[in-house]
Amino acid sequence: CFTVVHSLAVAAQQALPNQQIHVWSGHRFAAQQMADSHAVIHPYFHRRMRRPQLWWLLRRLAGQGATVLLPTAGRSELAIYAALPQRLREQSRIWFYIHQLRMDGARAQRLRMLAARIPDARLLCTHPTLQQTMVDAGFRRAKLQPCPFEPPLHHDAASSFRHLIFPGEARLDKNLPFLVEILRLMRDQKLDIPITIQAGPNHHGQFSDIIEQVLSDLRAVAYPHLIMPQRPLGGDEYLQQFAGGICLQPYRIADYAGKISGITLDALTRGCPCIAAAGTWPAQVVEEFSAGAVCPELDAQAWLNAITHCIAHYDEKQQACTQAMHLLSQRHHPARTLETIRDEDTPQP
Repeated sequence: CFTVVHSLAVAAQQALPNQQIHVWSGHRFAAQQMADSHAVIHPYFHRRMRRPQLWWLLRRLAGQGATVLLPTAGRSELAIYAALPQRLREQSRIWFYIHQLRMDGARAQRLRMLAARIPDARLLCTHPTLQQTMVDAGFRRAKLQPCPFEPPLHHDAASSFRHLIFPGEARLDKNLPFLVEILRLMRDQKLDIPITIQAGPNHHGQFSDIIEQVLSDLRAVAYPHLIMPQRPLGGDEYLQQFAGGICLQPYRIADYAGKISGITLDALTRGCPCIAAAGTWPAQVVEEFSAGAVCPELDAQAWLNAITHCIAHYDEKQQACTQAMHLLSQRHHPARTLETIRDEDTPQP
């Protein structure tokens, strides 16, 4: 969410120099993280009060005629919007950025009920499958919009292979437990390939009991070349890990078949090949540019074979990443999202 907001604020500063950008954040957010965007930061949301706070905020902003974007929105945000008075909804310019939705159980029926109430809600969907889901539910203004991210300012110089990486938060949908199998195999084969597993906490700074057990299992493997900081990484520190890296993405198909991964974009556009699970969005991008490898199954030996192949052909894979950088940086540039919002909000002659 921070990456989306920051990239859009920086792009808006350049594209809309005469308009002020406002960001309503969590009440503990460190505003200096957005200093380069010159956005006005409003420390506002408290976790337990977030939903009623959002209703009041949207009511006020809609009444002011502000253009609003809710990043990483879902059913809850759509339901809050549906609870606004109809006159405010009709005069509002509120956009919902949708990057994932679970459709199991009663969730599909709930989505259809929301669409019946707010069929003209403005939705930006990051994947064609997700867009079709929203259209099928009854939303008439669901647009396909590749998720915005911050493209690199320059192409990083080529580097030799340095380590395997698993960046970001420790989550089950990213198939963190599968790394235990890979580590065991690397240990048993007495390999000396360095691997960095960030394993950061969730956005509340916590680990679930299940994740705590997986992290314990990773440490218990006792692979001597493992680095596992288990903390969030700042912007520069986060990006530095991609230099000389190969990014492992054994993500679950059920979660990532129609879900975009910001880590994939960050990796490929910074010269870091990826190894991804077949059937996921990361695998589609890797195949498009031949910038890594795609594994058809979650078999540790198959993944280790892919790792050794990418290491042996690292220069070639990095060159493919260079091609990916040019196209992905344009396809996902935050200016594209701003153009979509502005084009609809601009009165037609």
